[in-house]
Amino acid sequence: MEEILLDLKNVRKQYANFSLECSMQVKRGSITGLIGANGAGKTSIFKASLGLIHTDSGEIRMMGKTPQQLTNEEWEKIGVVLSDATFPNILTAEDVGAILKKMYHRFDKADFEEKCRTFAIPMNKKMKEMSTGMKAKLKILMAMSHQAEILILDVK
Repeated sequence: MEEILLDLKNVRKQYANFSLECSMQVKRGSITGLIGANGAGKTSIFKASLGLIHTDSGEIRMMGKTPQQLTNEEWEKIGVVLSDATFPNILTAEDVGAILKKMYHRFDKADFEEKCRTFAIPMNKKMKEMSTGMKAKLKILMAMSHQAEILILDVK
């Protein structure tokens, strides 16, 4: 039987002029994309899955547990890029690598630096000086740098 990494059952979130309802499963080894117009609820689904916003009803399970039940070790298995969240723009990729090294037990600094070189992300350039594309690539590398088993990518 395939392992279900993310399971949303009848998740509902009501906003002032918008109602979101979603059920879905993401199984190990699969790639699932959410496609929709701006304001369709894609980011809300990601944030709800991570326990960052409250839902009105339904059930969310990540690796068989609610987001609140996940241990630090289990959180380290999740790589996340949210479009509206990043490190401060005064930091460099080198600075980010040093922070990630302290945050994640499985962070591989040499691999992170090699991937930055491969994708032409300068290690000593401040993020505020990087192009939009460079920042997007850096965010994805950050999410992948600690051998995550689940990637949640909300990239514009």
